[in-house]
Amino acid sequence: MKQTKTLKGFRDLGPREAAIKWEMITRIRRVFSLFGFLPLETPGLEYADVLLGKYGTEAEKLFYIFQDRGGRRVGLPYDLTVPVSRFLAGNPQLKMPFKRYQIQNVFRAEKPQRGRYREFTQCDIDTFGSVSPLADAEILLALVAALEALGFDRLVLKINGRSILTQALGNAGIVTPEQQLALLRIIDKKEKISPAALQRELAQIGIGKEKQQQLEKIFVDLQPDDNLKEIIRLVEEGAASEIKVQFDPYLVRGLDYYTGMIFEIVIPETRLGSVAGGGRYDKLIGQLGGRPTPAVGGSLGLDRLLVLIQEKNIWPNVALQPLVLAAFFPETISETWRLIQRLRQEGTSGEIYLGGQRKLKAQINYAVARNIRYLLILGPEEAKKKTVLLKDLQAREQKEYSLDALLKFFQHQLRKGAEKVRPNLK
Repeated sequence: MKQTKTLKGFRDLGPREAAIKWEMITRIRRVFSLFGFLPLETPGLEYADVLLGKYGTEAEKLFYIFQDRGGRRVGLPYDLTVPVSRFLAGNPQLKMPFKRYQIQNVFRAEKPQRGRYREFTQCDIDTFGSVSPLADAEILLALVAALEALGFDRLVLKINGRSILTQALGNAGIVTPEQQLALLRIIDKKEKISPAALQRELAQIGIGKEKQQQLEKIFVDLQPDDNLKEIIRLVEEGAASEIKVQFDPYLVRGLDYYTGMIFEIVIPETRLGSVAGGGRYDKLIGQLGGRPTPAVGGSLGLDRLLVLIQEKNIWPNVALQPLVLAAFFPETISETWRLIQRLRQEGTSGEIYLGGQRKLKAQINYAVARNIRYLLILGPEEAKKKTVLLKDLQAREQKEYSLDALLKFFQHQLRKGAEKVRPNLK
């Protein structure tokens, strides 16, 4: 029989991975909500003309574009910025400023590698309708707070401005928007390709060695402008913990739609590249037929962070399994069923044994294999005494409880946070 497998660059998430991922999403959503961002969803399929012409030629090489059964040319979302901008363009009645967060899968046909897949989850936040540097700084602080909520520290925020870059290129005599964008796309690959390959690509767009040397000198002398200085000041002033902010003259963010502040956040010792990035894109909604609307946003790379959490076993106690397994006895099934339901109603996760093996040893083996901590036994003898026997399979202890005492025990366990995830990166 032929074995089925997933497509290259796509993957299944087993129970442990999925449990960690959902815990991450829960924490990120909580932070985004604290900053006043509202949830939003857009379709998993867009008209191709919505996507094309917004990102640049390098990005469009990675698009999944095809014809659907209705003969329409459609595409899977490359990111969430263009879909939300299309939403804004089609909903001019929205009260501005409008702040949204969005957590959905996107698709890029790039070469799979550690922490990089062809289908991955983006966690986006964006603010529309404000040109204030406060809006830019708030995006940065919200992403930093989300990363800290996941347990990550020692963050480095790299920041630059598209207007700073375009002015520098203009000073070097590179003035046409087409040549500027082409040059910025190449600079964005500076850390990914060899110096020789970089020189070849620059030569292909008419940037010879002399011009390259001139650009190198200009980039060395670049400094943040007043707007970027204000954003940096606001971030450093508003950060709940110490964060290293670096002005990076070579930071480009290769997508064409950026117009202002651009940034990336890295965790240096991880060697995973950026774990968050984004910037200001004030013209995109107008390009999609909407009213000109300033916009700034950023995104967390959830899958890269998931790789790091797994590799370093940062969350060893993530709640994968029910806390309690109720053993099955035919004579007391009604009492056991009511008891497990009562525990669930009180907030304790649990299940009743559903397998075909009725021997108690088999049920204990099942609980151990599932890493379930407690086995709850309400057999005929316990039913007569109106008690419950509770086996702690980790401590290898057992104790008999009345129903009220059992409920109090688990309430105490919940208060202690015995099964709470406690990430630790130290």
